[in-house]
Amino acid sequence: MKSIQRLPPEVQAAVDTALSEDMLALRLARAQQVITSYRFRSFGDIVIVTSPEGKKYRVNKSLGTCTCPDFLYRCAPAGIPCKHVIAVRKRERRVSVGGKGGHDTGSREQEAA
Repeated sequence: MKSIQRLPPEVQAAVDTALSEDMLALRLARAQQVITSYRFRSFGDIVIVTSPEGKKYRVNKSLGTCTCPDFLYRCAPAGIPCKHVIAVRKRERRVSVGGKGGHDTGSREQEAA
């Protein structure tokens, strides 16, 4: 039986960084789709992000966390945000830069409470 050889720490760190950068690039691209096709409802620091299929995830704006499986099992351990967190942050910037105010500024209208 072969033993698994570990990479030197500096090489492993470079590999981990490259993987994290690739993961982040993929999530940045997917966040744009979230912005245009998902619904957002703000409740203070919490934003409920609802997919077109009806799946709901809670994003905590101040902590930068999400309840989606991608965040819990891949993003959080890698130290990167998921597509939902990125989408919420981008939407927040639109509000502050555009000066529109309010809780919802995306292409989808805010759901009635």
